[in-house]
Amino acid sequence: MYCLDAMEACFAQGADALAERAQALFEEDRALCQRMAERGADLLASGDRVLTHCNT
Repeated sequence: MYCLDAMEACFAQGADALAERAQALFEEDRALCQRMAERGADLLASGDRVLTHCNT
């Protein structure tokens, strides 16, 4: 619910604020995913496979 709460918090500020917040949330998520990939890459050997699952 983090993203929904973040968007709701700036709703009254208008469309530009919503667009800016959405972009910031996207960039934050992308950076977090990149960090996870960088840290996890060393745990895998060539040819290994990973199955991911999301409960959201």
